[in-house]
Amino acid sequence: MTFLRARADLQDMVDRHMVSGTLNYEAVSVRVEDVLTEAFPNAAIETQSGFQGRVHVRIISPEFNGKGERDKEQMVWDALKHGLKAGELRRVSLVLVFGMDELP
Repeated sequence: MTFLRARADLQDMVDRHMVSGTLNYEAVSVRVEDVLTEAFPNAAIETQSGFQGRVHVRIISPEFNGKGERDKEQMVWDALKHGLKAGELRRVSLVLVFGMDELP
């Protein structure tokens, strides 16, 4: 696949999942927070609006203590995949995961 073809495919994908040029950050962020609160009840969860309304998530929980980056992220993405509809999941573009043992 050429770079230009990949870029065109990416733009097509972005266009298909947008509503009036912007994703509905508010609705999706509430769903993301609900799903993650249920999966990680002792977590501090924060969402922020990213590029064109995509959801960025920061989550801190003792459940992640001592785990590697890949394992922590997989736990969160598994919870999101289980609790969100496919269209909602596609709107999450960044997940930052920390254990309590990583805080200063």
